[in-house]
Amino acid sequence: VDGEIVAGEASDVNPLTVEGLQTPCSLLYRSVFERNSQRMLDRATELGCVLRPHMKTHKTLEGGEVLTAGTRRRITVSTLAEAEFFADGGFDDIVYAVPIAPAKL
Repeated sequence: VDGEIVAGEASDVNPLTVEGLQTPCSLLYRSVFERNSQRMLDRATELGCVLRPHMKTHKTLEGGEVLTAGTRRRITVSTLAEAEFFADGGFDDIVYAVPIAPAKL
C-alpha cells in the first residue's frame, strides 16, 4: 500500500485484506490522489477561477478535505443526503447540482 490507509486500520495482528473490506468501497493510492487534486487546484488558480469539486464519487470527508486543500469550502453534491453529510462534517458553501424541471417546482 502506498501511503496511509484512509478507510480502515490494518496492523500486523489484523491485516487489511480485500476480502475484509466493506463494500462498496474505493481503493486508491493516497499520494496519487493528493498530487492529482493539487494539480487541479493549481490549474484552476492559473486560470483565475475557483475549483468546486464534486463529492459524488468518493463521498468521504477525507476526500473532500484533500479536494478542497483543507478549506472544507466550495463543494458540489448531487443529493440532499450528501449535502447534509458534508455540512455535518464541517463543509460549507455547498451547491446542490441537480437540474430541477420547472414542473417540479
